[in-house]
Amino acid sequence: MTAVAVLTEALARGGRVVWEPPDKPRLLAPPSLHEAIKADRETVKETLHRAGIFREQARTPGPWPYLTLPGVEDDGCISCGAPLGGRRYRCPLCELAVKLAPEALIRRQGSCYGGQTTLGWPEGMPVDRH
Repeated sequence: MTAVAVLTEALARGGRVVWEPPDKPRLLAPPSLHEAIKADRETVKETLHRAGIFREQARTPGPWPYLTLPGVEDDGCISCGAPLGGRRYRCPLCELAVKLAPEALIRRQGSCYGGQTTLGWPEGMPVDRH
């Protein structure tokens, strides 16, 4: 099982990310997944590290951020610069890292559209249902 798969499975089974301290997020996962997490520990840690960086960027007032790692070149994943291998915008690690910090993105204040609803959609913005 890849790190992305094991993290996704852990969250689906009720696991959660603990954001204290903010620069060292950790995963609380069901015991049945501990061995799979240990098998790919470094990649799991890297994904959580990226999530922490993206979470902090999401809290910064101003226009909606791209959520990128420091020093990234513009020739691959928009978050880390890794080759995309047919993917469109983000590598699998960054895609999951962005999803791990939804609370910060959903509750983000000061976006270019003003206040946010609890679902993360700017209040007053029309929803295209077509």
